[in-house]
Order: sequence, then structure tokens, then C-alpha cells
Amino acid sequence: MNSQSLATKQRAGADVADSGEVRKKNPMNYQRAQVRGTAELLIQAPSGAIVTKWPLSAAEVTVGRRGGVEGQTPDIELEGRRVSRLHAKVVQTPSGHRIIDLDSTNGVVRNGVRVAFWDFSFGDEVEIGEYRAAYVMATGDPDATVPNSPADSCTARLRVDVSSGRVWVGDEPLPRAPSSLEFKLLAYLYARPGKVRSRDQVGAAVWGEGRFCDLMVHQLIRRVRNKIEERPDCPSYLVNVPGQGYRLDP
Repeated sequence: MNSQSLATKQRAGADVADSGEVRKKNPMNYQRAQVRGTAELLIQAPSGAIVTKWPLSAAEVTVGRRGGVEGQTPDIELEGRRVSRLHAKVVQTPSGHRIIDLDSTNGVVRNGVRVAFWDFSFGDEVEIGEYRAAYVMATGDPDATVPNSPADSCTARLRVDVSSGRVWVGDEPLPRAPSSLEFKLLAYLYARPGKVRSRDQVGAAVWGEGRFCDLMVHQLIRRVRNKIEERPDCPSYLVNVPGQGYRLDP
């Protein structure tokens, strides 16, 4: 798979979040997104070639293997064997777009974690079978060259690979591998970058409903910080949000 981020091929532009938080923090980017029109789904093949830049102007856009199923052909047809006949759909929401897995065999994968759905922000990427799909701002001209934003040229500071069970900080793997519970916590939060999760949500994701207490969550958070943070007492990745819970900022 091409290591170059799809987001470097098109400006990420504005980050339109359901909460409206980003809109408040950076109204100029939000207005720019509105002025420049709708978004596009940029599909990249395993070879790195761009398959299509599909405008997301319709209320719903389906993605699947070429031919689809009887009576329904996907809007975006892909050739990959790991792509289901009707794999996913992208629907409009009040604040942008959401991709929804249609009970596909291999799922929609975000940051190495399979997700039932994902609310897109500009620059986000997901995997659909062998393909990578990036949510980008429409340029109007499919051949237009758009300069990268500063964020596009940066690699993630923290990376969690679910398939291999490994965690990297920068370019280096963790010197002390996380335990199964520690990795489960990291994978859960990594699939929701920048989103706050309450202590109860974290506990239920790691141990299951009713199988944990506050102290267990607190101790697990502390152990993870001791492994991923340069200064666990002043965390930059796994941070507390007072009165709300925890957030991972990879």
C-alpha cells in the first residue's frame, strides 16, 4: 500500500465536526468549505493510482465491487476482491458526511480499527478493502493542483496498528509493548481521535459493561501513559478532559 497520505494529494481544508466545535475555533476554514462547495471521496488503488474523485453532492453514495448485487449497482464500483458487492455508503449529515459499513466482509477501517460508521472531517482517510478513501474538499477541476496544508505534510505522532498489535511513537515502536488491556484501550481511543470518551465508555469498551470500577480505569490510563508519554505527569497524547473523560490526540 502506498505510504503517501491521500490527504497530501488534496487540501484538507476545513474540519466540519458534528459538535460544531471546529467551526467555532476556525470559522474561516469552515466558510472556505462552504464557498468551495461540496466534498469529494478520493479513492486510491493499492498501487497508489487515483481511481476516482467522486463528488458527494447526492444524499447517498454507495461503494462496492463492480456489478454490485441484483437490482442495485454501487455508484462507485471497485475491482478489489476484498471489496464486498455493496460495501459501504456515504450519506449527508447536517454537518458534513458519514460513511456507514453495509455489513461488508472486511468492513470500513479507520486507523487500523474496523468501524460501523465514521463522521468525516476534511483530510480523513478510511480503508475499503484494498483501497484507501480520503474525504477531501471539492476543487471543481479534477486536475487542479492544490497546495498542501501544514497538517497534511506531518505524520501522526502516535500510531496504533491493530493487525500487528504494535504501537509507534514517531518512527519508533514502543520499547515496552502494551499489555492486551493497554492495547485495547489505545485501539478504542485511536479509532476516535480527538473525541472525548467518558470513564464509563472507556471501561465498557475495555472490560465490558458492569465489569469494571473507576479505580481500574484510572490505573489502566496511568499504565498506558507511562509507556507512551515522555512526561506522564504532563501528557500530550492521552489527556484528561476535566468533568468529561479522556481524549487521545495522536
